[in-house]
Amino acid sequence: MSSSGSAVAARPVPVAKSSPSPEPVPDELVMMGSATGLETKGQSLFDKHCGQCHDLPSPSAYTRQEWLPIVQDMRFKAKLSVEEGNLIYDYVASLAKS
Repeated sequence: MSSSGSAVAARPVPVAKSSPSPEPVPDELVMMGSATGLETKGQSLFDKHCGQCHDLPSPSAYTRQEWLPIVQDMRFKAKLSVEEGNLIYDYVASLAKS
């Protein structure tokens, strides 16, 4: 083939923002699938950080919508990263009541 044919313009590829959002993303991460490793990490973070200050509620005690502000608020109090907050949210949301 010769390179003199008509060129096809490449579509721009979206680039991820360099700074993550300051709050857990509700359903996007959870809906990507139940990656056992991530759930285990979220559970480990939940047990370790959330259990330091108070008794842990069952993840099924709240709905996904109820968990979002809880995890968001507690993430700041526990000085957790956005990624850690997202992992914890994904864990509790995967077991949340409907």
